[in-house]
Amino acid sequence: MTISLSIFLYLYLALLAVFCFFAFFSLYHMIRFSFWGFTSFFATFLFIAVVVIVLFISFEHIQQADWQQTFTWQFDVLHLDFGPQGEPGVINSAFQEE
Repeated sequence: MTISLSIFLYLYLALLAVFCFFAFFSLYHMIRFSFWGFTSFFATFLFIAVVVIVLFISFEHIQQADWQQTFTWQFDVLHLDFGPQGEPGVINSAFQEE
C-alpha cells in the first residue's frame, strides 16, 4: 500500500485547525471571565508563548520534508508466523535456534 506523505501534512493541518478552535475559546474564557491579575496574565502569556514556539519548530521541520514522496507500507496479516515451529516468518525468526 502506497501513501503520499502529503496526507500526513493535511492530517497535521486538520489537527492544528481543531487546536486553534479550542485555543481561541480557551483564551476567550481566560480573558473574559477570569480575574485579570498577574496570574491570569502570566498563564495567558505562557500559553501563547508555548504555542508560538511549538508552531515555529514544527514549521521549520515541515519545510525540510519533501511532501511529494510516497510511503510504502507492506504489512500482510495472513503471512505472519507467530509460533516457534514451522518456517521462519516475520516474527518467528527471532525464536530460531542456531
